[in-house]
Amino acid sequence: MRYTKTLKGLTLIEVVVAMAIFSILMVGATQTFTSGLMSFKQNTDIERDVESVSMLMNQIAKELRTSTVSTSATNPSTLMYYDYSQGKCIRYTSSSGNLTTAGTIRRQETAAGAVLSDNVSTTGVAANCLIGLFGAAADVTPADARLNLVIDESTAGNVGGAKIVFTLNSSAKPVVIQSFVSSRDYKKSGL
Repeated sequence: MRYTKTLKGLTLIEVVVAMAIFSILMVGATQTFTSGLMSFKQNTDIERDVESVSMLMNQIAKELRTSTVSTSATNPSTLMYYDYSQGKCIRYTSSSGNLTTAGTIRRQETAAGAVLSDNVSTTGVAANCLIGLFGAAADVTPADARLNLVIDESTAGNVGGAKIVFTLNSSAKPVVIQSFVSSRDYKKSGL
């Protein structure tokens, strides 16, 4: 009995078809991985921006509790207030020239005691805070943040509140962070 060897293998067409299927699967897997990686990076950037703005909002809220605020609905380019607990003037501006337009928000403050008088309630914040004594501006938000501050003084300037709203446009869907701060102007109240 004689055995004949038959050669078994793949034809050229079978190899080409297998390579085509493998290539299609690899392209799909690569695209899925790439889109997942891009989504992770975008979410990380948004999370970082939200954390930055949340820290700033907490700082502003803490300072507003013991401050006299100077805001103007007609000129939303500057938020300035005198913080009695620190004894200094604090000013926020935007790189866009308007706090309600997207831009980088900057913070400046005076050295403690660098004000005309401690009786800010009678002289007004803008008149009392010497503009030339503000330090260098520091960027405190990402480039696409907007700040909207609404002051509600319910009892002749003594007791009130401030609604702080930050909007981040760092993604296709804007992120809005807001807080409400009850405030008491201790100098005006006579406490």
